[in-house]
Amino acid sequence: MPLSLPAPRQHLGIHVVIASAVFLGVTALSNGPLKATILEWQTEGRVAIAAEHKGSASLGLDVSTLQGTAIIDCVNEGEGTIYLSLPESWKRREVRNARLEDVTLVETGLGFTRWTLPVGATLSMTVPEAPRHVTLHHPSPGLLKVRLSRIDLEDDAVTRDTILVQGKEVEIW
Repeated sequence: MPLSLPAPRQHLGIHVVIASAVFLGVTALSNGPLKATILEWQTEGRVAIAAEHKGSASLGLDVSTLQGTAIIDCVNEGEGTIYLSLPESWKRREVRNARLEDVTLVETGLGFTRWTLPVGATLSMTVPEAPRHVTLHHPSPGLLKVRLSRIDLEDDAVTRDTILVQGKEVEIW
């Protein structure tokens, strides 16, 4: 009579095969197209930020660039608090029109810092590498008005724009 494994060991073999397939799939994705996309974004100077709020909101972004670095002022021009997720490489320079303790930060552990921006407050950030493109993720259902001013101090050029965002994401520059 042929020898057979007990039932629990047969199921263990199936689980090992499934776990191996999942591991190989995750490894292939993390070293393949996903990694290539992330590296492409980094080398192209692309940055993602996010804004969350209740109701409608208005955010001003004043961007000054010089020799590859930038100072970005994020201004809450609306009537409610805005929560901004910014790259953790961006460092707080100063806070205006609010108490320092009211502009709080939370480390997300995902390469971003989530800032609380009260009504009327300005959060000024030092950006070591000025982004060439910024995508704004907008998970809130309300309308967001983005007033954008970009100042290139080397070329003495100013670009102004107003963007209305209602949806998931938009490239704002």
